[in-house]
Amino acid sequence: MPWGAWESYPQYLDFLASREYALDVGSLVAHGAVRNYVMGERGRRNEAATEGDLDAMRAIVEEALRAGAVGFSTSRILGHRSIQGEPVPGTYANDAEVMAIADAFRRAGSGVFQIIPASTLGEGVPEAMEHTALEAEIDLIARVSATSGRRATFTLFQVDAWSDKWREAIDRVKAANANLGSRVFPQVGSRPTGIVMSLRTYHPFMRRPSYLALRDLPLADRLVAMRRPEIKAAILRESSVAHPHPGTMESGVSLLDVNFAQTFVLDRTSTFEPTAAESFAARAARDGVENPWSWFYDYLVGGDGTRFAIMFFTNYSDYTLDPVRDMQLSDATVTGLSDAGAHVTVIFDAVNPTYQLTYWTRDRRRGPTLPLAHVVHRATKRNADLFGFRDRGLIAPGLRADLNVIDYTRLTLGDLELRQDLPAGGVRLMQGAEGYVATLINGVQTRQFDRDTGARPGRLVRGRP
Repeated sequence: MPWGAWESYPQYLDFLASREYALDVGSLVAHGAVRNYVMGERGRRNEAATEGDLDAMRAIVEEALRAGAVGFSTSRILGHRSIQGEPVPGTYANDAEVMAIADAFRRAGSGVFQIIPASTLGEGVPEAMEHTALEAEIDLIARVSATSGRRATFTLFQVDAWSDKWREAIDRVKAANANLGSRVFPQVGSRPTGIVMSLRTYHPFMRRPSYLALRDLPLADRLVAMRRPEIKAAILRESSVAHPHPGTMESGVSLLDVNFAQTFVLDRTSTFEPTAAESFAARAARDGVENPWSWFYDYLVGGDGTRFAIMFFTNYSDYTLDPVRDMQLSDATVTGLSDAGAHVTVIFDAVNPTYQLTYWTRDRRRGPTLPLAHVVHRATKRNADLFGFRDRGLIAPGLRADLNVIDYTRLTLGDLELRQDLPAGGVRLMQGAEGYVATLINGVQTRQFDRDTGARPGRLVRGRP
């Protein structure tokens, strides 16, 4: 990204339009960026916007939507932090600010309002309580949609603290849509969300003093040292050293209070619907290990040191995916939450479309599956309708030839792998798939038998009224 090549959002979209991609891309205006641009440090400190600030933000968002931004995105949960550890700009935006954005949508006549509401993951903890109840957030989202005349979508999970509140949330949305004329669609996932841990990425021991002394060693040498009983004992009894940038993923995972009852082995055979007996807590107990941290440590340093573990924190309160199935069957929801680029070494749910086709329509054994046509519809036409993309989502004369030709019986997800191919040497967790005979974007074949053809027919998709 050549910073400095653009300033306004229309200029940014023009820059994106000058490039070629493997598939079409769209852009949502980020609340934090708008707030920072207009308010500077006051915006970063989450101070209340003045009338002048609101006018400026309204104008920027309207201009962006008219230029082709497909929507606007904001986060209000306390878990989303800057690298300095402060809540991202917009977290505490008051109703006046949110409704100013709604007015920009009304004036532009296009776009989707997307939000992660406060209390999405529960009420918080005593030292960091969420600022607004989920019910109030849903009411605000409904007002945004009703006032703007535009669709809105928000993140919805099952969380342990209130395992059935997601049902109440869907009922509240349905009532608002019926009574206010809003068009709000809770956005639901396909499986539990989990934090991936390994010695090659992030793990809770990585800021402990004895581990910090070893962290720069090659993996093989690090394993030799970590398997020494005195090193293990030291790491287990130590506390994490504070990170100079408390908002980093390293800092967050190093301070993680691991829920071993919801932590499992992660590999290509993982169904994301394990039994409670497969949890690290249960396995430690069966092995007679009193401290599950010790069992977890031994798991990470076992084998060649490349093992992965995952700790679920949504959508698995009762060790069943039946609630996720109910969310997917609801006519009020849309399918999303892939986190395809947000947490590339901690969450890798970009594989969800393939997981939906394999596990949900074919391979599930712990409960009923989902109809194949239902899953395909939600991945195509329903999401195209959400964003107002009228040129795609169906196989029909006159629409774009965006097609996957799939060998359904052979379709499967592959091995987990780490690729160090991001800017500045960044690492990402990837999982390939087999069974895609061909992929076409607007009639141009981009993949053949699970391999990239090198064609780049993808372009920027601009929103329109």
